[in-house]
This record gives sequence, structure tokens and C-alpha cells, in this order.
Amino acid sequence: MRFLFTVLFPAVASVALASDLHFAPAEGLELVKTFNEATTWTLDEVTQFVGGEETPVQGLDGFDCDFERNFEFVDSFGAMVDGELRGLRREVRAAFVSADMEMVSPLGTLPLEFAATSDLVGETIVFRNDDEADEMVVELASGEVPSSLEGVDIDADLRALLPDAGAELGDSWVVDNDRLGSLFMPGGDLALLPDSIPELPGGGGMESTDLVASAQLALAFPWRVTEGTAEAEWTGTTEEDGHELITIKLEFDLELAADRTELVRAMCESNGLETDREDLLIEMAWTLEGQGELVWDATAGHFASLQVDLDGKGQVNLTWGEPIGGGQTIEVRVRADVTTETELTATAQTRG
Repeated sequence: MRFLFTVLFPAVASVALASDLHFAPAEGLELVKTFNEATTWTLDEVTQFVGGEETPVQGLDGFDCDFERNFEFVDSFGAMVDGELRGLRREVRAAFVSADMEMVSPLGTLPLEFAATSDLVGETIVFRNDDEADEMVVELASGEVPSSLEGVDIDADLRALLPDAGAELGDSWVVDNDRLGSLFMPGGDLALLPDSIPELPGGGGMESTDLVASAQLALAFPWRVTEGTAEAEWTGTTEEDGHELITIKLEFDLELAADRTELVRAMCESNGLETDREDLLIEMAWTLEGQGELVWDATAGHFASLQVDLDGKGQVNLTWGEPIGGGQTIEVRVRADVTTETELTATAQTRG
């Protein structure tokens, strides 16, 4: 397993300062945060089953997909009360994904592109605590509350990687799987909207785009962590310009899952593609192993940088009932097995 050591700050002599490992940004602090993901998907095998019997797959001999996800926020922090952030203003500067694929078919090697973005780009999201209702209110700075805000999260700070209790140099802890989604979708679900689904030359509609669209969409939207562990260890402490920088080593062994059925169906409908496959099912599975490092600015109370490298195995499963006459259908299942390589990076710097 390749372990890539990248941090924003040069290593200096180990020190022990008074601050500790916790999330505590100062009220009024403005941070520019960037989050980037680059993943390569390579097809290992495509298998098709008709009525439970394996049959040759027609029209898809292989594909390679280079996927990128990019977010940039400017967060202005409100007050911390009893360890909880009570307010935040988030300017969304960038939120998009893109994918470039080369698909091998009987027609030859076909280049395909996919892109999606969020209509929240250019907007400022306001998180404010309603003391009377005892809840966090989420709205745009204009006061509007569009549906695209439904999945957003105040946490774009990698807080999920911190220990629940206090820690010191040499300590290790297990990260809660239910909170790991923030590693892949910082700031929550920003309602990324695909520009279009990839079209194959000569058309073909739904039948020729199901697998391609689902493969590219798989990484663009939230995943559920279903099994496995993520472990963290405080391995070092350094000082730079009066700031205590804590180095945390990360180890990942995870299983993720997602259902893309309604997403792909909605995309096809929005692009004028008709389908009578009411029983269409598109499911994804992804196993990931790897390592990384988080650098935490303990003096300022926020993350400084993150670097993670993950190797994975993915599976795309499509299932539907194919009409065979007389009002009957036969089950068709197509499974694509893929190998993945993923790099996650993040930085946080004071707005200057």
C-alpha cells in the first residue's frame, strides 16, 4: 500500500504545547477551505445473467473513468457555546464533479464526458441556531430556503476524524462510521445536478446508457458506510509560528454502498429518454483500504490539511425484468467489477 506523506507545513522539532485536539475556531474567523477527490475506475469484468444463466455481454468490452470532485468554501464562524458551533456563514465558491471515460465497444474506443454542478455555487448559506426552537436553521443569505439546502451540513471541518473524548500524543481511536460520509461529501449533499447523461454514438437510449451513466454517477453523490473501520492515531506534534500542529495518522478499511436507481431514472427522464423498466434497480458497492494524514492546527482549533490514498474494488449491479411476451418478464442482471484508486486532499487557510 502506498503511503503518501503530504502536509502544508514543514516538519520541525517535536514540541508539547498547552493547546489540545479539539474543534474550537474563534468567533469571526474566516477560513478558505478546498476539498478535492480524484478517482480512477478501471473495468475488470462485466458479467450478465438472464434468468439466472450467464450469457455473453454485448456492447461493453471495457472502460476507464477518471473522476474528479472539487469543493471550495469560505466559512465565517459564529460563536462556540459549550463546545457547539452556534452559527456559520458559508460562501460556496465551487461545487462540481466531472468524469472523463473511454468506453471500449464493438464500435471502437468511445470518449464520454460527464459533469455536474450545484446551483448553490455563488450563494451564501447561513446556519443559525434558533434558541427558542432549539434547532439549527439553514437558509440562504437572501432568506430563501430552496430544496437544494435539504442535505447540506454545517460540518465541513473534518470533525468526524477527531476523538469524542480528550486525547494526547500516542493515543489512538476509532472513527464512527456513521460520521464518515463527511470525508467524501464535506458540507453535506449540495444537490449536484448533472448537465446530461453520456450519449453513445447512434443513440440507443436507456438500453445503452444505464451502465455508463450509473458508473459515472456512482462517485458524484453520497455513499453510506456500511461496514469496516477507520482508525486514527496522534503520532506527532510540531510548532510553526506559534501554532501547535498535530499530525494524525489514518488507517481505512471500509465498505460503502449506494442505490442509484431513482437518480439515473430521473436523469433519463429529464433528458427525454423513455423507459418502461419499472423494476429497474441500480445498486453500488465499494470497498476501500488505505492510509492518510490529517494535520490539525490545535492552537486555532481547526484542520490545516488532509491527504488520503485509497485502493478499492467496486461493483455496479443493474437488475430489471425483460418482457418475453404474454405479460411475463425474465430477470436480467448485469454486474460490472472495477478496480479504483482514490486520492483525497483538503486544505484550510485563513482568508487574507
